[in-house]
Amino acid sequence: MAKCEMSTTQQSTRFSGTRRNCVRHCSSSGRRRDPEHFTTEVCILGNGPSAISLAYILNGNWPYYNGDPHPDSTLHGKLTEYSGSMSILEMDIQYLSESLEGRSDSPVALLFDALHHPNADIGADEPSRFHWRKNSHRKIPYLAVGKTIRPGGAWQAMGNDSLMTLSLNRWMEMPSMCFVDWLNSDDSRFSSESTRNLFAAATQAVNANSTNRSGTPSARGECFSQIPLTETGCARATMGDVTRYYETYCNVMGLDNNFLNSVFVDKVDRVCAGLNRNCESGEVENVTNHNCDKWWRIAAHRIIEPHPSTENIETSSNQIEIRCRYLVLATGTTDSANILGVPGENLPVVYHTLRQLETALQSQIESPPRDPVLIIGAGLNAADAIIYCRQRGVPIVHAFRDAVDSPTMIFKQLPKAVYPEYCEVYAMMKDSVGVGAHVTMATINHTNIATSSTDETDSVVDMGMADLISDANNSQPLMNGIDEVDEIINSENITNSSSISRYLQNYTAFSSCNVTRIYSDGRCILQGGNAAPLMVKCSHVAILIGSEPSLSFLDNWRSLLVDPELPISSRHNPLDVDPFTYESRRQPTLFAMGPVAGDNFVRFLKGGALAIARRIHQLKGNIN
Repeated sequence: MAKCEMSTTQQSTRFSGTRRNCVRHCSSSGRRRDPEHFTTEVCILGNGPSAISLAYILNGNWPYYNGDPHPDSTLHGKLTEYSGSMSILEMDIQYLSESLEGRSDSPVALLFDALHHPNADIGADEPSRFHWRKNSHRKIPYLAVGKTIRPGGAWQAMGNDSLMTLSLNRWMEMPSMCFVDWLNSDDSRFSSESTRNLFAAATQAVNANSTNRSGTPSARGECFSQIPLTETGCARATMGDVTRYYETYCNVMGLDNNFLNSVFVDKVDRVCAGLNRNCESGEVENVTNHNCDKWWRIAAHRIIEPHPSTENIETSSNQIEIRCRYLVLATGTTDSANILGVPGENLPVVYHTLRQLETALQSQIESPPRDPVLIIGAGLNAADAIIYCRQRGVPIVHAFRDAVDSPTMIFKQLPKAVYPEYCEVYAMMKDSVGVGAHVTMATINHTNIATSSTDETDSVVDMGMADLISDANNSQPLMNGIDEVDEIINSENITNSSSISRYLQNYTAFSSCNVTRIYSDGRCILQGGNAAPLMVKCSHVAILIGSEPSLSFLDNWRSLLVDPELPISSRHNPLDVDPFTYESRRQPTLFAMGPVAGDNFVRFLKGGALAIARRIHQLKGNIN
């Protein structure tokens, strides 16, 4: 397996005391006051992979071409036109990225990926062409601000640590620290035996199915069937290992003291640069000047005893104010869960993240729910929830709006050799929907799901799925109140279903189906096409239909989108940024990277870090 590039300063010296590269304003006594005030050149809103990769470059680590021939002869020729002592940051990245093709719409992301993982899209495992050098005199003061308790951002809130990433493990890595080398190190605090076993199983499966090497790009931007087939480099990582990798990376690279974790941003606006603090009184004084240099002001507060998931957080009165010349939005895409917009969606039995569902089920570990969990959605988050519930023997009703054989199903683009757990979920979805009329919305007319036992009533009770599903006859309108629902449940038009296979006894899928109402006791109304409404009695409801960024802390943020008239979407309507600088086209000195700029994979977001760092150095006059 190819070796990864190593920085000459990988084991950089840690520092103590005040935060590096920023100024904390305090009274002459040195005591902190409320609010805390920080002044710095760059403030990154976010503490996930986007923020980490940018922090690494701002900390004085510059990328260089190591001179080894690149498989793309055109790119190699362009790179050799420059002096070997010139950093990629000092080169014309627009010229270098011309004609590059790949699975990202960002030319700089493609350039970074081509140098970091040459020929990755065709399954090659070639060494990086980057060489990283520490240029201490080129550091730019910065702070990274995030809600989670440790660096890693949304990866701290993914839920079950044993779940596997969608991307390959080496695509999750940051500059100068190879993920596979780190994972296979002797440090047992970080490398998990479960992951090693999963890697071995995945490699064996891939080798056994090595004929499946062709494929087309998926809707998620990856070509899943064109994958490396070399040793553990072909494997995926667990969520837990990715989280620990990012924590370790920040520590090893000396970045973590510039991260303000457990901080929630309330408001961002523009103010004059002048900020004077009277060191006798501790009072902050603004400089009034109509021609002043506008800086960014971030008002935030610390979170008391934050949970890694940032859910149900308790806030404090400990206010923070940060002023910076350049603001970078790296907030990810998990801030605002997508909602159905149906009555009852805000009830306590309803969750919008896997972690919330896990917490609820863990609180019932001594007495697991007998009624099923309703899981809504047909993406990978919903699949993860199905896997989690099945591992714990919790019965599942699965509802999703698309047809099970829809070409947009992500599962169709995942090779079984690499994604066996997701392919198994998809097989369940297809088998359950096709088992019989009792799961076909147009013809359903049943109330209980039983096993193949000769005594169906006892079997239903044992499964905890009695009165699972009830159907209203076709003449009934969609119910508007709980009394009408009760009347329909007790209707004599309901009959028992025939038995189904034991393989599906704890799982039933409803395709082409929408949930129209949720009641406080867990009863949910499902509607499919022109069929009658369907009642499902559930213990919990997990609505897992994706999420989008939230920029509500920023005034007039909609005007910054590609199309201000449409909702923000990391895939379809991100912030409108220059593709070579990632600076907002509508607001100078404001930058965006990661999902808010349209880069939805860790593999590609590092190009944004390169572009932003280069642009800030240009604005400061450090490079041309």
